[in-house]
Amino acid sequence: AERRIEKINANLSLPHLVDPLTAKGDFDWKGIRVGFDLKLTSPADLETRSARLDLALDTDAIDANFGGNVSTKPAFSAEGDLTAKSQSVPSLLAWLRKQPPAETAVGSGELSSHVTWQPGEISFTQLRFALSHATGQGQAVVTLQSPRPHLRAALALWDYAERSARRI
Repeated sequence: AERRIEKINANLSLPHLVDPLTAKGDFDWKGIRVGFDLKLTSPADLETRSARLDLALDTDAIDANFGGNVSTKPAFSAEGDLTAKSQSVPSLLAWLRKQPPAETAVGSGELSSHVTWQPGEISFTQLRFALSHATGQGQAVVTLQSPRPHLRAALALWDYAERSARRI
């Protein structure tokens, strides 16, 4: 499926290929303005080893931060820590799916995890999340295969409304 980033407004700095790349600005994706702040230790490092990446995204739907290492050889991979906050999980999911928000009892949400992205798979370890009425922790693996991704997860969920814990 085609995805378009439009109306890019950014300031980039890369004095030399071995120097840090910094980029700050915003763009439109799926009709939503996305602010970004990116720092990459050295694009030249990507030819032979990993480079440190710090990336922050800021939208009406979500604020997310990734700090870790990325590699491009032999294939793209990344490993680091991810944090994200959303004022409305239904609005975030609707934006990602490009559908109107569904009515749901879920409101705001937070997530933090150590992430490892390898070809064909994204692993979430030390996963912690909080929703309006529940918190949880665990681990998950998303296998990126056609026709759709496959999710395997082991989560412990604490439901404040029911005052009980469940493993799912």
